[in-house]
Amino acid sequence: MPGIVDGLGYEEVGQAGSQVSSLWITGSFVTQDAISAAGTVSGAGLGNFSNVVVAGSLDVDTVRSNAGSPYYNGTILQFTTETIITGGMWVTVSGAAGGASVLARAAAASTTPLGVATATAGSNATVNVLTQGVAFFTAEATISNATQVRMGAGGALNTVLQATAGTGARGTALAGGGSEDKVLVHLW
Repeated sequence: MPGIVDGLGYEEVGQAGSQVSSLWITGSFVTQDAISAAGTVSGAGLGNFSNVVVAGSLDVDTVRSNAGSPYYNGTILQFTTETIITGGMWVTVSGAAGGASVLARAAAASTTPLGVATATAGSNATVNVLTQGVAFFTAEATISNATQVRMGAGGALNTVLQATAGTGARGTALAGGGSEDKVLVHLW
């Protein structure tokens, strides 16, 4: 990029020994290499990074994961579906197909759901299932932090209730909430 004014004359960014005291970009900037700054790197929507190293402190307003779904942190197994499965839905292994690993929706308030589907999948398609790990669910009633939870009876099959003895606890609420709130659950 010859011709960038850096206050010292016209130098090419990236040339050995060159330094730029201030660089303003109004469009896009793409690099295949590292960006190093002794001062501040700032801007609205700085972009996507595969690796960020910070020697000092980092002030971040929002962190987003593009892992494809909020249900990704844990043990994921793949199965073939026998029906349409919606992401976030409790699922179980079906007895259809002679006991093969075929997934079906879990019956309402099942005591033995296998896990939660990480994304929507059509019939006879491959679906990822979070069997152990962290996922968000909708609370059917108030759930306190550190409370054991089980699959709820909600029609969307994406809810949890507080577990009681013999009701098939499937996880622990890491961040509870009131009825209809999203709660963060560690499945085990």
